[in-house]
Amino acid sequence: MRLFNTRRKVIVAVAVIALTGAACSSASNSSSPTVKQGGVLRIGTDSTIDSLNPWVGFQANAYAVWQYTYPYLGEYDAHNNIVPYFARSWQSSSDGLTWTFHLVSGAKWSDGQPLTAKDVAWTFNTLVKFQNGPTAAWAANAVHLKDAVATTPDTVTFHYSHPVGNALSELILMPILPQHVWARYATGSGKALRTYPNTPQNGQPVISGGPFMLVKYQKDQLALLRRNPHWWGPKPHIDGWGFQIFSNDDAMVTSLESHQIDAIETVPFTDVGTVRSRGFKLVQSPGIMFYDFIFNSNPNKPNHRELLSPRSGRPSSTPSIAGRSSRWRWRGTGPAARRSCPPPPADGTTPTSSRCRSIWPRRTRYWTHSVTRRGPTASGWPGGTQWRTR
Repeated sequence: MRLFNTRRKVIVAVAVIALTGAACSSASNSSSPTVKQGGVLRIGTDSTIDSLNPWVGFQANAYAVWQYTYPYLGEYDAHNNIVPYFARSWQSSSDGLTWTFHLVSGAKWSDGQPLTAKDVAWTFNTLVKFQNGPTAAWAANAVHLKDAVATTPDTVTFHYSHPVGNALSELILMPILPQHVWARYATGSGKALRTYPNTPQNGQPVISGGPFMLVKYQKDQLALLRRNPHWWGPKPHIDGWGFQIFSNDDAMVTSLESHQIDAIETVPFTDVGTVRSRGFKLVQSPGIMFYDFIFNSNPNKPNHRELLSPRSGRPSSTPSIAGRSSRWRWRGTGPAARRSCPPPPADGTTPTSSRCRSIWPRRTRYWTHSVTRRGPTASGWPGGTQWRTR
């Protein structure tokens, strides 16, 4: 079971303002004295990035990076209305089977290559082609979609086998990928699509079609983005921004108070008073996280080793190596478990091992596990896993 915070969370306002409101401007207000120009916005987070490959990634901060490095057909405004982005306008046929989007003209990727309707069509056609395999994570965005056709460099048309009531909201959520980068992996079964790391290589940034491009990435440590010189939209006020990933909240708050970072995504409730008393502006808003259960629904893997306890052969919890969290898979009936973990070091160092246990109600068997991060072992886990029952 994945555990997400459902409580109201407190967010340092500068992160929200700089990235969603003041990060970009039109030429008419680029000299506004109320907006600071330049600099790099450093955001602290306790949530890691699992993968920067859009066909693989799952964590929220991975999506945040994609949203600023890839174009999208549309976006939501402050009132949750869908508004133009890379697509300047669109219309659908009366029967709902055809959607046509008119795109920005003369756009380029960060490497100077043309960004056109062909990239849009390729992205969605690749999704449709491999939706039962490597691109399955995005299959819900292409329900009943037959194909996408670039009718002109600035126009793309989507054809559906059946009308889809939420077609527009699904289409605008898909990041548009550069065909000249990804096409080489979309061959055969398409499995290679999931192998591309999509991280800076040999000192070169990830090719971007958004306002920023990813120039540096260190797993579980940081992601740094800089302005895209070929960005086709309004020029950002800031030179760049990035995530610094912390293993515990205490170290993150300490870094904020010492001005090593400029903002943090969430403030622990125990630190709200202290942070506010030191002059930081905080914004309190309803939390958007939730609890959920993940079921193993793959009929081809009823005995998959990751879902079984090596000792008993029964379904049990599956640890996640990245960060401090575990992904719990629950099979059968009974009361849910709650997770218990000792606090990590307060000095900001990343422990080489963590011990957590899933605690069940009394008179019920529960499992404990220990996950180390010292490299692959014969057990098949990155670092190995030891299990025991009580």
